[in-house]
Amino acid sequence: MKASGTLPEYKVVGHCLLTPKCGMSPLYCMQIFAPNHVAKSCFWYFVSQLKKMREYSGEIVYCRQVLEKSPLWVKNFGFWLCYDFHSTESTGT
Repeated sequence: MKASGTLPEYKVVGHCLLTPKCGMSPLYCMQIFAPNHVAKSCFWYFVSQLKKMREYSGEIVYCRQVLEKSPLWVKNFGFWLCYDFHSTESTGT
């Protein structure tokens, strides 16, 4: 997925279809940054990695773009990165 500039945020909610075996299934909610409605396929990709759920055995209940409440307000974010490089662990901000 190629992207340039900023990516809009999408909120996607989905669940597994009802089956006699499992009954009611929980809803899975994800915040995904994608250029357009590709967020739906990203949702299925990540859910299939985390749970035993595929697109043919589930459905998307809600998919909307999340709009900022105050787009002109300056926001600062930080993150902590930890990764393994060969045999040593590296950390940084």
